[in-house]
Amino acid sequence: MRDISRMFEGLLLCHTKVITNKVEFLRLWIHEAHRVYSDRFMTNNDHDLFIKILSEKLAFYFDQVYHNVCHNREAPIYSDIIRTDGVYEVGQEYQRNFSYRLFSFIIGNS
Repeated sequence: MRDISRMFEGLLLCHTKVITNKVEFLRLWIHEAHRVYSDRFMTNNDHDLFIKILSEKLAFYFDQVYHNVCHNREAPIYSDIIRTDGVYEVGQEYQRNFSYRLFSFIIGNS
């Protein structure tokens, strides 16, 4: 039950400024699924099976394909760590600079 509540908690953190359509919501759902479940996996086979299950659920329930929702088959990154308003943020630029920004944030707050 804790994992399911973590999924919903993450989904509820996002603001309507960020999630404006079905595909963006699905990207958030995939992000939360990866953070709650996939981050625990130890092998590539586990990750591959997880992606396969997500793909099947996307196709069955939402008529979407994983690689259309997640470009380059990479899970999106959402975070509110840099923002002061607590709103989740996502984007290609954010993903490219995430490690640097996180490092700068941690160093700046030490």
